[in-house]
Amino acid sequence: MSFSYTGGNSYIDHVAATGGGTLIFTNPSDSRGCGVANEVRGYATVGCAFEFGGLVDGTSPSTKADLMSEILGLFGLSSSGVPGDGIVSRFVLEQNRPNPFNPTTTIAFELPSRGDIELGVYNAAGRLVATLSRGALPAGRHTATWNGCDGSGAPVASGVYFFRLTSGHESVMRKGVLLK
Repeated sequence: MSFSYTGGNSYIDHVAATGGGTLIFTNPSDSRGCGVANEVRGYATVGCAFEFGGLVDGTSPSTKADLMSEILGLFGLSSSGVPGDGIVSRFVLEQNRPNPFNPTTTIAFELPSRGDIELGVYNAAGRLVATLSRGALPAGRHTATWNGCDGSGAPVASGVYFFRLTSGHESVMRKGVLLK
């Protein structure tokens, strides 16, 4: 695998394998070690001197998903649900953007598997104001937009509103502020 690196932290520290460790990654710019693995008597560790998020996704086999799959394999874990190629590993509701907003905001969420969801907007009293999405969605990243109106299309007042995403037995909530 070979990756380029970007980000605010544009340098990569150097590490060396000691004891029973094995050098698994080198920095292509200077050939110094930047990742080691060690497996001793059933215990496995991986240490990397780079920020995973700073890696630039390439093409197979040099994608972040491929890298994570290899690392998980060292621990005997499956790579299903590894982020990349539209697959997400957990149920996530991101903070709405912009926030505060007027009159619209976008809410992004991620689903680890296909399932029925409901994304609702609630007022400070806990009453449902609007339903933004309901039904079966595939695994992956999704977005919904709220226009600051209730379910009948009438504009709502300025204030704090809550976005709640529910799927199966999981529920996540984020807070947004509508300013008019």
